[in-house]
Amino acid sequence: MSRFMVFVFEGIDGTGKSTVSKMVFDYYSSIFPGKVFLFSEPSDTGFGKRLRDILKYSDFNLNIFEQVLLFDADRSYFVRNVLLPVMKSDNIVIVDRSFISTYAYQILNVDDEDLRKLLVDITEFSTNGVFFDVVLFFDCDVEVSLSRRKERDNFESKGVGFLNRVRENYKKFLLGSHKKIGRVVIIDASKPLDEVYNDVLSVFREFVGDVV
Repeated sequence: MSRFMVFVFEGIDGTGKSTVSKMVFDYYSSIFPGKVFLFSEPSDTGFGKRLRDILKYSDFNLNIFEQVLLFDADRSYFVRNVLLPVMKSDNIVIVDRSFISTYAYQILNVDDEDLRKLLVDITEFSTNGVFFDVVLFFDCDVEVSLSRRKERDNFESKGVGFLNRVRENYKKFLLGSHKKIGRVVIIDASKPLDEVYNDVLSVFREFVGDVV
């Protein structure tokens, strides 16, 4: 490992991305103590924890504009106060969700062109120029992902149709080029967990090196 690298795990809930990201973090932390960091969106800051509560338990009827503003505010705060200081050294950063989720769940579901452009501008600004070396998109059928979930949040409660649209939004966004994303890898998340983990490790080894 000779430079700062960011790996992003994306996909709808129930694909195993959070579980595997923790497994990869544990593995590389044992090899590079103090040089590997695991973050998530919403962030684990005080701001992010309050946002998680709103998303999971609140009966607020937030529209897409309001949702994006909350996610972008949390992201901006997290990048400025947590991520940028970590970027000053050669570290491995693993992030469970990113601004890409905001595109998939909110922005690409906006029909109004002016509103969509406004949300894109705000969301892009919230990243503060952070570059992702690799985005790993965990993909599987929505029905499979829902069957793995014990508890559903406000987004999942919108049903299979909404989540299928989110899944397609992910693919649409990731198939296009983006200046803040290096490589995109699609992970078959329908496989058993140990196989998915090994597939992800093989991607990491291309960038970090074979440290086994």
